[in-house]
Amino acid sequence: MPKRGFIRVLWGIGHRDDPFFRAGDPSHEAMLVRGRRLWVDVNLSRHNMFHPPFVAYVFGRHSYERLRALGYDCRLADERPLVWGEARRGEDYTHKLEAFLLASREFDEFVFLDWDVVPVSPIPCGFWDVLGRKSAIQAPLLKYGIRFARWRPVEEEKRFLPSAAFVYMRDMSLPKRLVELWDAMGQPPKEEMVIGALIDQMTGGWVGHERYREMFQPDFFRSGSLFFSAYGKSESKAGCEIFEHMGKGYVNREILRCTDPKSLPAWWKGDCLDSQLEVKQSCPTA
Repeated sequence: MPKRGFIRVLWGIGHRDDPFFRAGDPSHEAMLVRGRRLWVDVNLSRHNMFHPPFVAYVFGRHSYERLRALGYDCRLADERPLVWGEARRGEDYTHKLEAFLLASREFDEFVFLDWDVVPVSPIPCGFWDVLGRKSAIQAPLLKYGIRFARWRPVEEEKRFLPSAAFVYMRDMSLPKRLVELWDAMGQPPKEEMVIGALIDQMTGGWVGHERYREMFQPDFFRSGSLFFSAYGKSESKAGCEIFEHMGKGYVNREILRCTDPKSLPAWWKGDCLDSQLEVKQSCPTA
């Protein structure tokens, strides 16, 4: 029986008392702002009644100890909170590729989730079997305004890239190939560029968004922002979206400002006001 599981990754600085934090350093202050938003999502995952168990690969001893104290199953990936990206914005997403590599040593099959990707209904018993019908790597397709896939010859094709918010893998040689490809591509700042390039290698070039749907689009995912989805409202033909990418700002807008329990999403557990207070108290402070 293959070892299957869900994984997440945490990197960066989310608290001023992190020994690596340099007060007054513009890059660290900006990192702290992003980290504090991320920790709201981290705390909220504890309130999701549908959330399956997962392993968190953590960069930074300080964050690792905090996550463990909250009851998460963690692996310390590195003592440093940031291994890549301090000098070049965006390069920090390389931590995801490293987390894939670490997971490949622990699992035979896994689904990676960003912290703001939320299960909105129970995981069905046939979840892994359905994913197993498509490619050994699957990620939702996005259509960007920027032409990130510069290696493709047709201009319009350069706008299509897989999202790294939800990534499924069952070939554990792929994470190593992603890391090697990242180096071969000159260490691009966007991990989705590397995933897109790997999929193009596997298929001998861009296959088109409809063929991509048949081969690489996971059936259990829906983008919170359909503006970037390559398929809009028809994103999942299976009609069984289990995970939704809520995106930045969702938490404060829809949860922390909630005053009526009836307006909470179906996945939220606990009383609105009590849960709201708990999340606010557990969020990092300046």
